[in-house]
Amino acid sequence: MASATAASTATTSFRSRTPPASKNRRFWDVLSREGKDSIIIGVPPTYPVKPLRGSLISCFLTPGSQSQFTYPHDLRPEVQRLVGDYMVECEGFRTDKKQWLLSQIYEMTTKRFTWPSTCSGPVPGIFS
Repeated sequence: MASATAASTATTSFRSRTPPASKNRRFWDVLSREGKDSIIIGVPPTYPVKPLRGSLISCFLTPGSQSQFTYPHDLRPEVQRLVGDYMVECEGFRTDKKQWLLSQIYEMTTKRFTWPSTCSGPVPGIFS
C-alpha cells in the first residue's frame, strides 16, 4: 500500500508543472529590495515568472516557449528573435541516444546564454 501511495504522489507531482507557493524569499528578491539588479536564467522554480529588479528567463517548469517565460514580458520577443524557439528543457531527455541528447543540451545551453552575451557593457547584478 505504501508503494502505491508513493507512486500516485510521484505521478501527481510530475503532472503539476507549477511549483507550490514558497514562503521563502528568493535571493534576487532580497537583492531587488536592496536596489540591486539581477539576471536570472533557468533557475528553478522561476515559472510562473514574477517581477524583480532586473531580467529573468524561467526554468524547465515552463510549459513551453509559447508561454510567458520572461520578465520583463517584452524580453520574450527579443530572446526569440535572437535564438528562435527558446528551449526551456531538453525534450526526450529519457533516451538511450546519448550523443543526440548531448547535442540537445549544447543547443539549449547556447540558446540560454545568447541573450546575455548580446548585452552591451557590464551585465547588471553580475559585474556591477
